[in-house]
Amino acid sequence: IFYIYGKNLKTIDGTPARDFISMYDLVNAHFECLKQVKKKSFWNNIYNVGNNEGTTVLEIINQFNLLSKKKIKFKIVNHKKGEIDRSVANNYKFIKSSNWKPIKSDTRDLVKDFYNL
Repeated sequence: IFYIYGKNLKTIDGTPARDFISMYDLVNAHFECLKQVKKKSFWNNIYNVGNNEGTTVLEIINQFNLLSKKKIKFKIVNHKKGEIDRSVANNYKFIKSSNWKPIKSDTRDLVKDFYNL
């Protein structure tokens, strides 16, 4: 059983929101880094790669359960001490420094790409 820590958080469904990224976009971000190999100024930085959007854990599980023959069993429990409601990457610096931007931010695409459904 999969435990979701948080049921009364300040998100659309009360569960934690995170910046999930499609495998497609993540691989393309890595390829973009390889293209920048000769730019020293590019490599002397730290970048965030994400969608700048929050998707809740429950939204991901529900989408998986819609698309897959297998179902994820889950239980929503109280949040852990220190659990934050929302954690979203700010990818502005990476977008500005490269030719990359996320293409697949729809929850359905995120799940399909990750699980190869």
